Amino acid sequence: METTESTESAVAEVSAPPSTPYVTVRWIAGYLAVGLSTIYDAVEAGDLPAIRVGRGTSKAGIRVLLSDVRAYEKNRQIKPKVAALAA
Repeated sequence: METTESTESAVAEVSAPPSTPYVTVRWIAGYLAVGLSTIYDAVEAGDLPAIRVGRGTSKAGIRVLLSDVRAYEKNRQIKPKVAALAA
């Protein structure tokens, strides 16, 4: 289970819409106000399509299309904590 501190730091990272179509797991967790493990689990289960960038299979290299995040949010009926980004 994620600690409150890691969830809070993820939420703090979401201050503006991303400048690229791909976002990090940390950005998604902050946007949806869920723990990082929730997003990793969704990626592993295939509920959230993702790509890996860089060398190896590090979790740090996971990226997700913002449009896929919004579809996941809609399908799971998750409301983003950051209201400015909900539009």
